Amino acid sequence: MHSRLIGTLALALLVLLLAALTWWSLEAPPPDQAAQPLTRLAPATIHRLTLLNGSGSEIRLAREHGQWQMVTPYPLPADEQRIGQLLALAATPSHARFDEPAERRAEFGLAPPKAVVWLNDLEIRFGGPHPLERLRFVVAGGQIHLTEERFFHLLLLPPESWLEPILLPEPGELTAIRTPSWDLQRDAAGHWRLEPEASPASTEQKAAKVRQWREARAVKVERAPKASVSAWVELRLADQEAPLHLGVVREGAELLLIREETGLAYRFPTAGLLAPPGVEEKNAGTAGG
Repeated sequence: MHSRLIGTLALALLVLLLAALTWWSLEAPPPDQAAQPLTRLAPATIHRLTLLNGSGSEIRLAREHGQWQMVTPYPLPADEQRIGQLLALAATPSHARFDEPAERRAEFGLAPPKAVVWLNDLEIRFGGPHPLERLRFVVAGGQIHLTEERFFHLLLLPPESWLEPILLPEPGELTAIRTPSWDLQRDAAGHWRLEPEASPASTEQKAAKVRQWREARAVKVERAPKASVSAWVELRLADQEAPLHLGVVREGAELLLIREETGLAYRFPTAGLLAPPGVEEKNAGTAGG
């Protein structure tokens, strides 16, 4: 037992020694360069992003007319807030940097890299974490840098997480909502007609329900589950010839609305969208069928 304990302690000390040697082998930047950014790119000048992680998933995003769009795998509006988090990588401080030694890439988790991102045409490869600090080794411009850890998890997100979580990105005003238990349609005079009129709903309540659907934002976008669709919702938009059909899936109190044409599910914390106009959201679980 005594010899085994000594061996374990010796191994632990060796690991710490190797980690310290790796850290000490980095050339500390001169004081006047300590705040040097990782790249010379300004986030506002970046108009193309390509993400590639260890799973082989490639995500391509592009800024078009001032708005970010996903190019692949889903040609849909992208999540501007999440993209803004990643664009900050361009100007994040480089805490230490040194020329990339090809023969030592494995020491820094770069053979192969854990993930790769292209900011326009600039390739940035992500390696392993620093053994002692909350920093990560990355390669940019032919040098290995130590940067903040907070960017790496973004590159591991699935493509669905980069989509704008709005349920209806299509243009046009809603003209009809058909759910399993009620219909709301706009007549020729522009008035909203609710069927059945089980409970009185004011003009304002009907208009509020239309806005709720038109502006609905999910808490998460994900791949549609294999669970059976229990019901369907049909939506008609003024500028769309064909109606939109959304599959309804319940998971406890949460509601998933499935868009079959994209294979995506939009997750909502409650089934409030399915509540008829004028009915409190807390009753949506029974009102929605």
